[in-house]
Amino acid sequence: MLVRKHDALGFWLERQPAPVGTHRVGQFDDALLFALDPPSPTRVYLEIVSGFHWREFLGDETYRWMTDAGALAIVNPSAETVRVELALEFHSFPVKRTVGVELDDKKLGQLEVSTEPAIYLLPTLSIAPGRHLLSLIPDSGAVVADSVLGNGDLRALSVALWGWTIRTPAGGIAAPP
Repeated sequence: MLVRKHDALGFWLERQPAPVGTHRVGQFDDALLFALDPPSPTRVYLEIVSGFHWREFLGDETYRWMTDAGALAIVNPSAETVRVELALEFHSFPVKRTVGVELDDKKLGQLEVSTEPAIYLLPTLSIAPGRHLLSLIPDSGAVVADSVLGNGDLRALSVALWGWTIRTPAGGIAAPP
């Protein structure tokens, strides 16, 4: 994977350890070169599917704003059903929101997401082999950032996803958003 240094992602990656699932194999005047690690046949992981804007950077931190609703995939590449605990780090804009959570169209519950970043733990999940859709559905529509901040940002924002952690009985698995 080749990442240009002169954009926000390249600038951020140059100052961080290599993301989970990659390792840095080279560096050029204007780019970083990463190799992708082969996927583990037993590691459950999360992917962003839809409903999120491009990644933003704040110092050592990174996050993605969600629009009116978002979807993540929980992927179990193994042949066995795996029990997992999933913790998501969110904050809401511009006010506190209730975010409904569904897994494969079955309601899991609701999260009361504050305007300050915090970690929210979902109930323990049994994840069968394959790909499963985790839907995040705020109780109110996204708000255009400029209408609150007067900053010229015309994107509709609801909650920011900072990061996540998946834990299994076999040990912790951490992955960036």
